[in-house]
Amino acid sequence: MNNPSSSFNMTEAFESQDPVYILGLGSLIILAITLLFNSGPSKIPIINKRKWYEIGTEKAVHRFNTNATNLIKDGIKKVLNDALTEPVASETVAVLKTICTDEKDWHKLKLKQAIAAIVAQVTGRAFLGHDFCREPAWRDDIVRWSHQMITAARELHTWPKFLRPIVVWMLPSCKRLRETVEVTRRNLSPVIKERHAIIAARKENGESSETGSCALDWLEEVAQGRQYDPVAMQICLAFVGMDTTADLVFHVISDLSQDQELVNALREEIKSNLDGKRFTKQELQNLKLLDSVIKESQRLRPTGKVSMHRIANETLTLPGDIHVPKGTYLGISTTHMMDSSVWPDGEKFDGYRFLNMRQTPDKANTALLVSTSPDHLGFGYGKMACPGRFFVANELKIILCHFLMKYDFQITEPYEEHSGLYGYMASPSSETEITLRRRNSSSCEAWHYQIISLSVVQLLQQSTSHCTMHFDVHHVDLS
Repeated sequence: MNNPSSSFNMTEAFESQDPVYILGLGSLIILAITLLFNSGPSKIPIINKRKWYEIGTEKAVHRFNTNATNLIKDGIKKVLNDALTEPVASETVAVLKTICTDEKDWHKLKLKQAIAAIVAQVTGRAFLGHDFCREPAWRDDIVRWSHQMITAARELHTWPKFLRPIVVWMLPSCKRLRETVEVTRRNLSPVIKERHAIIAARKENGESSETGSCALDWLEEVAQGRQYDPVAMQICLAFVGMDTTADLVFHVISDLSQDQELVNALREEIKSNLDGKRFTKQELQNLKLLDSVIKESQRLRPTGKVSMHRIANETLTLPGDIHVPKGTYLGISTTHMMDSSVWPDGEKFDGYRFLNMRQTPDKANTALLVSTSPDHLGFGYGKMACPGRFFVANELKIILCHFLMKYDFQITEPYEEHSGLYGYMASPSSETEITLRRRNSSSCEAWHYQIISLSVVQLLQQSTSHCTMHFDVHHVDLS
């Protein structure tokens, strides 16, 4: 299937019962979910450690991000938890005021672009700290890089594999991507250098460097002398933490725009659980309907028709006498996530689906947004499931809480027009417009305390560079 225009017909191919599909775009073998378990976990490399594609040589990985995987894992276990809840909430308040404004008359925004900017700044707060995440240059650079990277990868895959190491230096899309990386490096390097100097000064003075306030701090802390490229790491963290998160916010808002009663129910849940309270891990966990709505949007709108990309690390024979050579690229089809034989009325959006599932004892654990199962691959599955999903779940809820409580919104065109499918990857439409307005003050009284308390926290964080904070993270489940 080398013709990009034909990729829009892939859905029909996935609806068949064949266990394996061959896709010319990257020569990927796509397995039905049943093969994952019929063959036994020890026989299928799908749940084994993932390897890099295309630039996945040892030399490329070493040059780009030495020890990146271990550093990120260590960092996630260390600080991507409840300690960042208030900073993320504070940043959400600021960026919504900038992007969505306080305009009380109806006005229009491009939904995808607006959400990308919001998520970039909020995620940037966790990775870069308070000051730099609000720089328009950084926000624009990382959003641009994200889009350019996807475009460049798509164009590069249309060329034969043996030509890609040459073509990558000539394709305009790849050139633009390299230019954006260099601009980002120039903008970010002084910030990183300054932060590292502060950390070094703390150590020299015998002070703790474990602020946990952003990735600039914790990457240095968990590195413990290991080499890494801090700029490349920030770009990777921003992309991984931003792109799919922004897409999911897009889908949730789009789904909610079609059901005002559900929006009202969510507002009641948010008000009853957070009225006069700060955002905490426990308070966010109590938002069970919102948790269900997000998981349902993720079920119906996964990032693509294929998930859990891996490389076979040995020659395999699958059920049906299917032979998979060593080194073959594989993935698991996600179409069963919308299948009515797996989920009742699987093609329909039901915001209460997973809330109701919590009432069934044997299904309660898999009904949570952060839970993984063979029937829902939104965050992957097995030991290689997304390690940052707990942080992402909190981030999603915080953004949606503020948005729902502060804005009325409408999307008029049919939802089917919102997304495009490129090969097996889905992408929200950049042309979708949302009409919104700031809700009146009486509708938002429950949020006055929240905004004031977070502003005080933010002020304290800005007042000194020598503040040391300690957080107990032993209760946080990071799997």
